[in-house]
Amino acid sequence: MTLLESEIPINHLLLYHGILESEVGESLDAYLAEPSLDNAVLLARALWETGQSLRDYLIEAVRYDENPFTLAAERGPVSSAMRAAAEHDLYILGKAAQIQLPPSLPTPPNEEQTTEWAKSLAVSDDWRPFVEPLAEAIRLGGAGDRGRYFAFRWESGTLQGIDHPDPIRLEDLIGNEEAKSLVVRNTEQLLRGLPANNLLLYGDRGTGKSSTVKALVHRFGPEGLRLVEVSRDDANALGAVMRTLQELPQKFILFLDDLSFEEAETSYKQFKAILEGSLEQRPRNVAVYATSNRKHLIRERRSDRLTGGGNEDLNPRDTIEETKSLSDRFGMTIIFSSPDQEQYLEIVSALAAQRGIDIPPVELRQQALQWSLWHNGRSGRTARQFIDDLCGRLGIEVR
Repeated sequence: MTLLESEIPINHLLLYHGILESEVGESLDAYLAEPSLDNAVLLARALWETGQSLRDYLIEAVRYDENPFTLAAERGPVSSAMRAAAEHDLYILGKAAQIQLPPSLPTPPNEEQTTEWAKSLAVSDDWRPFVEPLAEAIRLGGAGDRGRYFAFRWESGTLQGIDHPDPIRLEDLIGNEEAKSLVVRNTEQLLRGLPANNLLLYGDRGTGKSSTVKALVHRFGPEGLRLVEVSRDDANALGAVMRTLQELPQKFILFLDDLSFEEAETSYKQFKAILEGSLEQRPRNVAVYATSNRKHLIRERRSDRLTGGGNEDLNPRDTIEETKSLSDRFGMTIIFSSPDQEQYLEIVSALAAQRGIDIPPVELRQQALQWSLWHNGRSGRTARQFIDDLCGRLGIEVR
C-alpha cells in the first residue's frame, strides 16, 4: 500500500507521538497536513538545524524516543498489544521517512547507518517487521537518553546527558595499577549484579583518581554502566538520585569528584546517613565513587587531637572519631600514590610513545624533569600536561 503525502496519518501515532513535539515533528505534521511550499521550507529549515535528513532523524527518534514501548522493551519482552501498537507507529514513520521535498529545497544527505537494524530501516519502505530487532537493541542499550548517553550530570533534579564525556581510557592511565585494578574489579561486580562497595579514591592531586572513574564509562558503557556526576553541593541529594535510578536495568556509578567538608559544616552528616545508616537500602544497581585529597573527607584541626590547651571539646576523642566516620561509610578506600622521579619518567615515556613523539630519550627526559620543576611537580597529570605541550610545539594532533 502506497500513501500519498497528504494521506500519511502522522498525527495518529499511538506511542511515538512525542516526536511531533520537536521542531522537525511540528514542521513534518504541518507539511503532511498541507504540503505547500511554505511548509516544505519550514521542514527543510528544521532539518538543517539538526544536520540530519528526514530519514535519519526519524530512525534516531525511533531508537531514542522514551515512550511506553521503549520503556517496556528496556525491561524485557513486550506484550502482543504493545507490539501491535509499535508496528502501527513504525508503519506511519516508515512512510514519512520516504517523503521527498521539492528539488529546489536541498536537505541534509542520508548518512550510512552503523547498526544492523538501522541499516534495515534505511532501505525499507515498511518498518513494521523491525519491531523485534528494535526492541532487542533497546533492551541491550537502554531507552531514551540512557541509550543515547553513557555519562550524565545531575542538575536541577534531573539527569542531563553529556554529549562529549572526557575521552580518557583506562589504558591511557599509567601507574597505580593495583589501585586501578581494585576499582575495575568492584565495577565488574556491580555490573554482574553482585555485591559491590562504595569507593573512596584518596591520594595526592594529579595521581589519576578522577581519570580512573571517568575512564570506566568507556570500558563498561556498552555493558550497561552509566556514570552520573553529582556536584559536591548536591551530595545530600544522593537519596533522590538513587530513588530515580533504582528501578532501571542499567548499573550506575554516582561520581563525586574532589569531595571534602569543612569542620563547621554539618551537611556531611546527612550525606553519611545516605551512604550507610539510613532506613532506606542502597539500590543494588547503584554505587557511589568519590575522590578526595583528604583521607577522612572532613577538615581536622591539630587541636582536635589535643586533650587540652584551648580545645573546648570535653571528649576530643569523639571529635576525632566523628571526622573519621564519614570515610568509614565507604566500603573501600583506595590509595593513589604520587610517582617518584623514575616512575614519572616512565609515564612520560609511555605517553610519548602513545602520541607518536619521536625525540631522543635523553632530551625527552631533560624536558620532562624541567617541566615538573616549573609547573605542578611529579604526577600523572603533570606528565600528561607536559606531553600535551610537547605535542603542540611539535605540531602533533591529538585524536
